[in-house]
Amino acid sequence: MALYSEKVMDHFENPRNVGKMPDADGIGEVGNAKCGDIMKIYLKIEDDIIKDVKFETFGCGSAIASSSMATEMIKGKSIHEAMALTNKAVAEALDGLPAHKLHCSVLAEEAIKNALKDYYERHLKDGTFVSWLAFDGGEIIGTSGMSFVEKPPYFGCPSGRIGLLSSMFTDSRYRRKGIATELLNRVVGEARSYGCGTVQITASDMGVKLYSSYGFVHNENFMQFKI
Repeated sequence: MALYSEKVMDHFENPRNVGKMPDADGIGEVGNAKCGDIMKIYLKIEDDIIKDVKFETFGCGSAIASSSMATEMIKGKSIHEAMALTNKAVAEALDGLPAHKLHCSVLAEEAIKNALKDYYERHLKDGTFVSWLAFDGGEIIGTSGMSFVEKPPYFGCPSGRIGLLSSMFTDSRYRRKGIATELLNRVVGEARSYGCGTVQITASDMGVKLYSSYGFVHNENFMQFKI
């Protein structure tokens, strides 16, 4: 039985999305001192969608394959979907990794999350991103975030200002307690203060019920709430 799957070998020998990105909106780097693997992920984000992604990886074949597959899995996806990517999903997409190489898929997940964190931190500084956190003691149990973008005014949004909702998350132990609704209240309030005419989100299957009950409606590939 082969040690590595055909997909692992393909992504190792023909890696996708390799290279640097000088104008990246978010950069994430992680390393594993034990094995020497180092991964660097670059993201280009527009309207909360990952339009392009590049990576540089110094390490073994599994590390390169994991980086390649992970970038393919988030390219063209929303920030919300990219944030939900797990190392398990990366390993499964590669048709498995040897047990002693599973840490490579973990590094790929962590590099993407660090790149998204870098993106958020940049926008927090320039005022085009806001975030609310829910705590129980010192533990974060819920998060919400929103980016602000400006487009030419149109009939559905005369101001041209749009709030792009992302990063909605509630710890499974605290769901159905009104926390997500309260977080929505906070970010929608921020959008109203910013002068947005609409709030939009690319909703996960799990989130559709919440957003629908709040007043969001489907509009092509996303849901929106008019303010």
